[in-house]
Amino acid sequence: MKNHEFLDKYYLDMQAKLNAKQDAILAEREAWEKEKDEMKKLVNLDSEVIPINVGGTHHMMTERDVLRLVPDSSLYVMFNGLNELKKVNDEVFLDRDG
Repeated sequence: MKNHEFLDKYYLDMQAKLNAKQDAILAEREAWEKEKDEMKKLVNLDSEVIPINVGGTHHMMTERDVLRLVPDSSLYVMFNGLNELKKVNDEVFLDRDG
């Protein structure tokens, strides 16, 4: 085998290995993008985070969209943006048994 033929074969083998690695990377990236899109559907980054104080004993944070998941519920009505909410230390105060 001549030196030139050896180099051609070596180049083609290396190119095939690189192409296989690139295909694997692209497949992994596609799977990652799909998973990322599915995660975006679960989390609304635009939803406002609401700090809540329940009865002065429980302090928590949640998204406004979570509080409005059940239409016509008390929480939906309270957090629909049409009502003014009582706040204590910048937390929405719910006067309920904590």
